[in-house]
Amino acid sequence: MALSVLDTWLSFAAIILALVVTAETLIVALTRFDLTEVGSYDGFQRAAYATASTIIASLITAFIVSCLRQLWLARIDRLFVPSTDRRSLQGRWGTILAVGSLADLFWHFDVQITYLVAALITTSIVARLTPTSATRDISFGLDVAPGLPWRCAMVREASDKRYSVYEWQLPNGSYLSAGGNWAACPSRWAVTLMGGINFINTSQYAYADLGVTVKLSAIGAPVSVYGKDPVTGMGSEISGFLSRYGSDAVSTTQCVRVMTANPVSCRRGGSVVVNSDRTITSTSEDGTCSTRSIRAAADTQTDGLMAKAICAREELG
Repeated sequence: MALSVLDTWLSFAAIILALVVTAETLIVALTRFDLTEVGSYDGFQRAAYATASTIIASLITAFIVSCLRQLWLARIDRLFVPSTDRRSLQGRWGTILAVGSLADLFWHFDVQITYLVAALITTSIVARLTPTSATRDISFGLDVAPGLPWRCAMVREASDKRYSVYEWQLPNGSYLSAGGNWAACPSRWAVTLMGGINFINTSQYAYADLGVTVKLSAIGAPVSVYGKDPVTGMGSEISGFLSRYGSDAVSTTQCVRVMTANPVSCRRGGSVVVNSDRTITSTSEDGTCSTRSIRAAADTQTDGLMAKAICAREELG
């Protein structure tokens, strides 16, 4: 049986298609293709994708195997007339048509090996095109406030005597005044961290903020690193990043300046006096700062009272 012109062109097409499959295998093995922008396929998408790729691979394999069979038949048909070993040719014929015995498959392994290699085309395509989970690095910007808003910390020529103002006198005689608990000032939000301070085991974390634990090495990291600052609006980038990728975000890394040392320290000293109205007055050791408790005690011998104030003096902090 001689090959027709159409069979010849189909054989060339099968060779080209086999080379394309080989190139596809190498490209997919060496190059990464992201099928989704974020997240993975759900069950239906994965099943549909696997079914489509398997059907396409099976059709390619069937076409290449069919062309191989035509080539083998064309080769063996020329041997039938001059050959006297009909038994051997009959076994080879059966192997080509995939109807031979196991002995025929063994003796004519050169034919069978081509079918085995062609059969692996489906496995190769499906295996290479099967989606897998992977991670990728995504860069995003991070805003860090350079300082407090001007109305929350300002330099004045005269001292501000309001109770809510903390101030330090600078070497040139002016005063740096800050509203520690003024509304909408970042310093006011620092008060909310007090309830999250870890006083049991600080080796685990120092405090918690917005549900995030902050380690000792990161004390002073701005909230914009892991959330949006409700005061300054900083941190919208990380908020947008998390709202876009959600639970698919594995981890984030930011580099920002943090506090190298705690500027606040407490030391024992001073005196406490019970007043005639059953309030208490606490005075610093050098007598320059004092404060009175807001409420009075029914019995100063058994009831607890607190008098607290921050006295800014001498050097900043």
